[in-house]
Amino acid sequence: MFLGIIGFNISYYIHKKKYSNETLVCPMGTSCNKVVYSGYSKFFGISVENFGMIYYALIVFIYTALLFVPGIQAIFLIFTMAGFTIGAFLFSIYLTGIQAFIFKEWCTWCSFSAFISFLILLITMIASDFEFILLLQKFTGILTSVFALGMVIGMGTAIAAD
Repeated sequence: MFLGIIGFNISYYIHKKKYSNETLVCPMGTSCNKVVYSGYSKFFGISVENFGMIYYALIVFIYTALLFVPGIQAIFLIFTMAGFTIGAFLFSIYLTGIQAFIFKEWCTWCSFSAFISFLILLITMIASDFEFILLLQKFTGILTSVFALGMVIGMGTAIAAD
């Protein structure tokens, strides 16, 4: 929950500075503005920091619910959060790659957020005793449906772009 709060605040800071057209101050002296105001700062037309705020808010909400609401369907929530966490981590790797290979600039705040995403993934894996295989077996139908939907969207996009 603590990491989710920190991640939310970082995403909110970027969002606030970006939409008030203020210069983002990076603690390590790099140029955050080049990264934050680029065309890569939106995904499907939605600002990446908004995705971050939603993700981190979900982390805080669901882990709070797991702690304080007895009888909650923990296995499904853990599976859902594992999926979101893996997705967020992979998305962070993608965005970090853009910083490294396209911009050759580093946004300190974005790097902090990526590191927090990694820590949340690590803690989620440790908390579930690395029983992701059991979770995957339990939710095979859902995973197959998501995979098929991804294939359809990917193929459709490739065909449309071609």
